Parts: sequence; C-alpha cells; structure tokens
Amino acid sequence: MQSYWKRPGSPVDNNVVFPILKSLQKVLEEASLEALMSFPVIHCPQAFGVVLRALERLNSVGKVIPGWKIVYSGDTRPCPELTEASRGATVLIHEATFEDGMVDEAIARNHSTTKEAIEVGNSAGVFRIILTHFSQRYPKIPVFDETHMHKTCIGFDMMSINIADFPELPKILPYLKLLFRNEMIIDESDEVVDAAASVAS
Repeated sequence: MQSYWKRPGSPVDNNVVFPILKSLQKVLEEASLEALMSFPVIHCPQAFGVVLRALERLNSVGKVIPGWKIVYSGDTRPCPELTEASRGATVLIHEATFEDGMVDEAIARNHSTTKEAIEVGNSAGVFRIILTHFSQRYPKIPVFDETHMHKTCIGFDMMSINIADFPELPKILPYLKLLFRNEMIIDESDEVVDAAASVAS
C-alpha cells in the first residue's frame, strides 16, 4: 500500500490511505511482525510476491524465539525483484510449474521450472525452499533433479510446517516419493503408452 501511495500519479485519497496504513501497522505489531511487503514479479499485470518478516521475541516463558523471514511468490519467471526480496530469507515458497526440460514452455507461460526456482533461492541465500504449483501433468510428485534438493522440499495441499522444523524439510522428500510411488509408476507407464501410440500413428 505504501508503494502504491508513493507512486507518482496514483489516484489515492490520503484521508483514506492513512487510517488503513495505521490499522495495518497495528495488526503487524500485535502479530509481532516487523514487515509485510509486496514486490512485482513477472507473470501478468499486477502480479506480486509477498514478504513477511518477524522480529526476534520472547515467548510466554521467557524463551527467545528467533526472527524469521518468509517470501512467497505465485506464478512468475525468475526475476531480480524476487531474488532481492528473498535475500537471507528463512524460507522461499516458489512456484515450479514445469520440469527442467520444459524451460521453453515455462518462458512462454511466464512460469518457472523446478531448477530455476531453486536457483532463485540459492542465489538469494535462502535457508529453505518450498516448491509449489506443479503442472497437472504431475498428479502427485513433480519431476526434478534430486541433486538440487539439498535444502528444498515440495509443497502439497493442506501442508502445515512449524518454523522450528524447517531444518528437517529436505528429509521428507524420500517419504513423499514412497507414499506416492504407485501414482508415479502409473504416470510413467501412461507416458510409455502415449509414446507408443504416437509412434504407431
């Protein structure tokens, strides 16, 4: 909101904006959040990512809870704004719609491949990366190169993670693959059948 308000020529009524900003500031303080910011990404007009940053604080028993920074981007191509916003983040939640071999399709549709999403996180020094928004061609587990997954996890519906468990995130991937192994085998056999059919025709 501040970015929009400061933009030259923005048709914003200051009498409306200031009370909203004050209310938002109060909500952030009550939630122990230092910042809530948006930044533009490359997808469609008015596409934005979001940064949430929390200060270090004491809990009810006096234990220090470290500060954290979470960056979320919906659909996007890799872009400098996303990399800069992600600098030093505790976690980056990044779409990875296409597998690495489909970079041309990712470019055409303003999405990212798995490898591109991981590279954004690595170049920004992110602690953990969670990949989301996979193409429907991957019903359960996306296709990816495991050599890049040392600090990465894949997201799934209704996923809930305690920040204290972030160090363990990459360890759950083998269990997810085991859980969905039957679906992965079916998908691979379907591809073989489709390939055979296209050769026959």
